[in-house]
Amino acid sequence: MALPLSRSVLSLQGVTPAERRFSATPTRLDLELPRGAVALLQVDDEADASALVDLCVGLSDPGAGRVRFLGVDWTTRNPRERLTRRRRIADATALARLFGLPGLPVGRSETTPLRALIRAACVRGFLGSPDLIVVHDQMLDQSAGLAVPMAQAISAACDRGATVLWITTNLAARAAEFVHANHVLRLGDGGLVPVRRSR
Repeated sequence: MALPLSRSVLSLQGVTPAERRFSATPTRLDLELPRGAVALLQVDDEADASALVDLCVGLSDPGAGRVRFLGVDWTTRNPRERLTRRRRIADATALARLFGLPGLPVGRSETTPLRALIRAACVRGFLGSPDLIVVHDQMLDQSAGLAVPMAQAISAACDRGATVLWITTNLAARAAEFVHANHVLRLGDGGLVPVRRSR
Protein backbone atom coordinates (compact mmCIF):
# COMPACT_ATOMS: atom_id res chain seq x y z
CA MET A 1 0.00 0.00 0.00
CA ALA A 2 1.46 3.37 -1.00
CA LEU A 3 1.93 5.98 1.68
CA PRO A 4 0.53 9.48 1.23
CA LEU A 5 3.09 11.69 -0.50
CA SER A 6 3.22 14.03 2.48
CA ARG A 7 4.57 11.16 4.61
CA SER A 8 7.17 9.97 2.09
CA VAL A 9 10.67 11.35 2.15
CA LEU A 10 11.54 9.52 -1.07
CA SER A 11 9.00 8.24 -3.59
CA LEU A 12 9.65 6.44 -6.87
CA GLN A 13 6.47 5.79 -8.83
CA GLY A 14 6.61 3.88 -12.10
CA VAL A 15 10.18 5.04 -12.65
CA THR A 16 12.20 3.74 -15.58
CA PRO A 17 15.82 4.91 -15.72
CA ALA A 18 16.33 6.89 -18.93
CA GLU A 19 19.04 4.53 -20.22
CA ARG A 20 16.64 1.54 -19.91
CA ARG A 21 13.54 3.18 -21.37
CA PHE A 22 13.89 1.57 -24.78
CA SER A 23 15.51 -1.70 -23.69
CA ALA A 24 13.87 -5.06 -24.32
CA THR A 25 13.13 -5.32 -20.60
CA PRO A 26 12.51 -1.81 -19.23
CA THR A 27 12.77 -1.86 -15.45
CA ARG A 28 9.96 -0.24 -13.48
CA LEU A 29 10.89 1.05 -10.02
CA ASP A 30 8.32 1.65 -7.27
CA LEU A 31 9.40 2.61 -3.75
CA GLU A 32 7.94 4.64 -0.88
CA LEU A 33 10.22 5.50 2.03
CA PRO A 34 8.61 7.31 4.98
CA ARG A 35 10.49 9.41 7.52
CA GLY A 36 12.80 7.32 9.71
CA ALA A 37 12.80 4.27 7.40
CA VAL A 38 15.90 2.30 6.43
CA ALA A 39 16.02 0.52 3.07
CA LEU A 40 18.75 -1.91 2.06
CA LEU A 41 18.84 -2.30 -1.70
CA GLN A 42 21.03 -4.79 -3.55
CA VAL A 43 22.08 -3.63 -7.00
CA ASP A 44 24.53 -5.96 -8.73
CA ASP A 45 25.58 -3.61 -11.53
CA GLU A 46 27.60 -0.52 -10.53
CA ALA A 47 26.24 1.52 -13.46
CA ASP A 48 22.67 0.74 -12.37
CA ALA A 49 23.53 1.69 -8.79
CA SER A 50 25.00 5.03 -9.83
CA ALA A 51 22.02 5.73 -12.09
CA LEU A 52 19.63 5.00 -9.21
CA VAL A 53 21.48 7.35 -6.87
CA ASP A 54 21.37 10.10 -9.52
CA LEU A 55 17.59 9.62 -9.89
CA CYS A 56 16.96 9.70 -6.14
CA VAL A 57 18.92 12.91 -5.57
CA GLY A 58 17.60 14.73 -8.64
CA LEU A 59 20.81 14.71 -10.67
CA SER A 60 19.06 12.96 -13.57
CA ASP A 61 15.47 12.67 -14.71
CA PRO A 62 13.69 9.34 -15.20
CA GLY A 63 12.79 8.11 -18.66
CA ALA A 64 9.29 7.50 -17.29
CA GLY A 65 7.54 7.89 -13.96
CA ARG A 66 8.07 10.29 -11.06
CA VAL A 67 10.76 10.70 -8.39
CA ARG A 68 9.63 12.81 -5.46
CA PHE A 69 11.76 14.07 -2.58
CA LEU A 70 9.79 15.43 0.39
CA GLY A 71 6.66 15.22 -1.75
CA VAL A 72 8.00 17.33 -4.62
CA ASP A 73 8.74 15.94 -8.09
CA TRP A 74 12.37 16.68 -8.94
CA THR A 75 11.42 17.54 -12.56
CA THR A 76 9.26 20.45 -11.43
CA ARG A 77 12.25 22.24 -9.91
CA ASN A 78 14.78 24.41 -11.70
CA PRO A 79 18.53 23.72 -11.18
CA ARG A 80 18.85 26.25 -8.34
CA GLU A 81 15.84 24.82 -6.48
CA ARG A 82 17.22 21.30 -6.96
CA LEU A 83 20.53 22.35 -5.45
CA THR A 84 18.77 23.91 -2.46
CA ARG A 85 16.66 20.80 -1.87
CA ARG A 86 19.71 18.55 -2.30
CA ARG A 87 21.19 20.16 0.80
CA ARG A 88 18.62 18.12 2.76
CA ILE A 89 20.35 14.94 1.55
CA ALA A 90 23.52 13.52 3.15
CA ASP A 91 25.61 11.74 0.53
CA ALA A 92 27.56 9.10 2.45
CA THR A 93 29.29 7.64 -0.59
CA ALA A 94 32.69 7.62 1.11
CA LEU A 95 31.33 6.61 4.50
CA ALA A 96 33.73 3.66 4.61
CA ARG A 97 36.58 6.13 5.09
CA LEU A 98 35.07 8.60 7.50
CA PHE A 99 35.23 6.43 10.62
CA GLY A 100 39.03 6.35 10.34
CA LEU A 101 39.18 10.12 10.76
CA PRO A 102 39.93 11.10 14.38
CA GLY A 103 38.21 14.47 14.00
CA LEU A 104 37.40 17.18 11.51
CA PRO A 105 40.45 18.98 10.07
CA VAL A 106 41.16 22.22 11.90
CA GLY A 107 43.94 23.58 9.68
CA ARG A 108 43.72 25.56 6.48
CA SER A 109 42.26 23.66 3.56
CA GLU A 110 45.33 24.30 1.39
CA THR A 111 47.53 22.48 3.92
CA THR A 112 45.09 19.64 4.64
CA PRO A 113 45.42 16.44 2.57
CA LEU A 114 42.66 16.06 0.00
CA ARG A 115 41.67 12.65 1.40
CA ALA A 116 41.08 14.17 4.85
CA LEU A 117 38.97 16.95 3.34
CA ILE A 118 36.82 14.42 1.47
CA ARG A 119 36.32 12.31 4.60
CA ALA A 120 35.48 15.41 6.62
CA ALA A 121 32.82 16.35 4.08
CA CYS A 122 31.24 12.93 4.57
CA VAL A 123 31.29 13.32 8.34
CA ARG A 124 29.48 16.64 7.96
CA GLY A 125 26.85 14.81 5.89
CA PHE A 126 25.72 13.03 9.05
CA LEU A 127 25.70 16.21 11.14
CA GLY A 128 22.67 18.43 11.41
CA SER A 129 19.30 17.11 10.31
CA PRO A 130 19.40 15.56 6.85
CA ASP A 131 16.07 14.23 5.60
CA LEU A 132 17.66 11.56 3.42
CA ILE A 133 20.99 9.75 3.71
CA VAL A 134 22.17 7.87 0.64
CA VAL A 135 24.88 5.27 1.27
CA HIS A 136 26.56 3.89 -1.83
CA ASP A 137 30.11 2.57 -1.56
CA GLN A 138 31.45 -0.81 -2.66
CA MET A 139 34.17 -0.60 0.00
CA LEU A 140 31.50 -1.04 2.67
CA ASP A 141 30.90 -4.59 1.46
CA GLN A 142 34.32 -5.65 2.76
CA SER A 143 34.48 -3.39 5.84
CA ALA A 144 33.73 -5.63 8.81
CA GLY A 145 35.19 -3.06 11.21
CA LEU A 146 32.53 -0.53 10.22
CA ALA A 147 29.55 -2.72 11.13
CA VAL A 148 28.91 -1.29 14.60
CA PRO A 149 29.86 2.37 13.88
CA MET A 150 27.69 2.32 10.75
CA ALA A 151 24.73 0.84 12.59
CA GLN A 152 25.10 3.44 15.35
CA ALA A 153 25.33 6.34 12.89
CA ILE A 154 22.27 5.16 10.97
CA SER A 155 20.27 4.50 14.15
CA ALA A 156 21.05 7.97 15.50
CA ALA A 157 20.11 9.58 12.16
CA CYS A 158 16.81 7.68 12.06
CA ASP A 159 16.07 8.70 15.67
CA ARG A 160 16.35 12.30 14.42
CA GLY A 161 13.87 11.49 11.63
CA ALA A 162 16.22 10.85 8.70
CA THR A 163 15.46 8.24 6.05
CA VAL A 164 18.30 6.00 4.86
CA LEU A 165 18.71 4.39 1.44
CA TRP A 166 21.68 2.02 1.43
CA ILE A 167 22.63 0.65 -1.97
CA THR A 168 24.97 -2.34 -1.79
CA THR A 169 26.21 -5.15 -4.00
CA ASN A 170 25.71 -7.64 -1.16
CA LEU A 171 22.84 -7.72 1.34
CA ALA A 172 25.01 -9.85 3.63
CA ALA A 173 27.77 -7.21 3.77
CA ARG A 174 29.41 -7.16 7.19
CA ALA A 175 29.00 -3.38 7.46
CA ALA A 176 25.23 -3.82 7.05
CA GLU A 177 25.00 -6.74 9.47
CA PHE A 178 23.76 -4.75 12.47
CA VAL A 179 21.58 -2.30 10.56
CA HIS A 180 17.86 -2.83 11.15
CA ALA A 181 16.15 -2.33 7.78
CA ASN A 182 12.43 -1.74 7.25
CA HIS A 183 12.77 -2.61 3.56
CA VAL A 184 15.16 -5.15 2.01
CA LEU A 185 15.02 -5.18 -1.79
CA ARG A 186 16.92 -6.34 -4.84
CA LEU A 187 16.96 -4.63 -8.22
CA GLY A 188 16.21 -7.12 -10.96
CA ASP A 189 14.75 -7.08 -14.46
CA GLY A 190 11.27 -6.88 -12.93
CA GLY A 191 12.12 -3.86 -10.78
CA LEU A 192 12.54 -3.73 -7.00
CA VAL A 193 11.71 -7.07 -5.41
CA PRO A 194 11.45 -7.70 -1.64
CA VAL A 195 13.95 -10.31 -0.43
CA ARG A 196 14.98 -11.94 2.83
CA ARG A 197 18.36 -11.19 4.33
CA SER A 198 20.54 -14.19 5.07
CA ARG A 199 21.88 -14.16 8.61
